[in-house]
Amino acid sequence: MRAIIPAAGEGRRLLPLTEQVPKCLLPVGGTSILERLLSQLVEGGVTDVVCVVGHRADRLERHVAGLARRPPVTFVRNPDYARSNSIVSLLATVPFWDRDFAILESDIVASTRLVESLLRAEGDAMAIDATRSADDVDMAVEVRRGAIWHLEKDMPPERVSGEALPLFRFGVESGARLSDVMRKMVAAGTTDVWYQYAVREVAKEIRIAPIHARPDEWIEVDTAEDLEAANAALRDGAGARGRTAATEKPCERPLPWSTMRGQYCGEQMGEAS
Repeated sequence: MRAIIPAAGEGRRLLPLTEQVPKCLLPVGGTSILERLLSQLVEGGVTDVVCVVGHRADRLERHVAGLARRPPVTFVRNPDYARSNSIVSLLATVPFWDRDFAILESDIVASTRLVESLLRAEGDAMAIDATRSADDVDMAVEVRRGAIWHLEKDMPPERVSGEALPLFRFGVESGARLSDVMRKMVAAGTTDVWYQYAVREVAKEIRIAPIHARPDEWIEVDTAEDLEAANAALRDGAGARGRTAATEKPCERPLPWSTMRGQYCGEQMGEAS
């Protein structure tokens, strides 16, 4: 299994913290977000990583070179990172889509269980948090007949099935279709969009199974408040948002992210709805 990590962005919402360093090098739980992810990928059996760099690329590459626990990493540079969105960064990795691969964005702090569920999924898959309400989601996901159907930043509330997490798994054939859609979009000048908008087109043609995340085992670090919450969760072992969704059975004791695996309150996670 190969992992693709887009990490070219400037992290503007985290300024001034990201003025001199990429967002993924910010510390969470005593280590950088990226170092934590790379360590999880080693544990999950990933053989190699392709990382897209842009903002402060040299610093990121030096940081990775100094890490002892990581898979081999190949760097791909996106020189247009300041003028484009994630679709351009992901498109730069297409030459490496010659085997099954996972896409894990560099600013997400997730449980080991969630990462391993993604890596071990059969077929195409995407992580979602179905406990998030339409008012709380950033990238909304619509699930139809147990499969991903649509992704949108501004989706009508009645269609929202939860939050779309930036964690994906694709096979070679599905990757080829995704790359075709992205190439056409970029060729048409659609460069300032998220690659998820290409994924939503492919989802109409292939089945992408949802992998269900519990609300307190992930957080996407976009703001200083997110960074503070992630550090608090890892420090206290209380989860990303310090709560258990009303639709889930409460555990006797919240588990730290580093030990979340397998089952949650006796119910198997990571299965298609």
